[in-house]
Amino acid sequence: MSGSFNGFVTKLRTKLDVRFHGKHKLVTAYHYNDAWNLSATAVADMDFAWTVGFDPNLYTSPSSPWINAKWSAQMPNMNQTYNAIYLNQIKNRSAQSKNDGMGAIAGYDMRVHTERDPLPALQKIGEGVLAIR
Repeated sequence: MSGSFNGFVTKLRTKLDVRFHGKHKLVTAYHYNDAWNLSATAVADMDFAWTVGFDPNLYTSPSSPWINAKWSAQMPNMNQTYNAIYLNQIKNRSAQSKNDGMGAIAGYDMRVHTERDPLPALQKIGEGVLAIR
């Protein structure tokens, strides 16, 4: 992964920037296994990475060469029903993400609509991000 994937990311960023001049396209990574082996150059060419795991209590710091501004420290599962305690935790983690300078908040399993409504979790993410601290 140290050579070919790093080169792929850099070439992808270049090609996207040329093809969609003036319309920035996101290059992101799911931080799983070898994502910490990306070079600083490849990370600079990417927009965000997000953590592995979907628990509302989960909050992770980025590993080098990732930095907070390119990191999502949480990823709630949007196809899950959460009780009031978990919804409050999603709100708290969203506020923590904002205060820690995280660049994104990811959501897992974003469906248009199933028997589980993602709106309560999305509302708590918004409340946390908009909270004054």
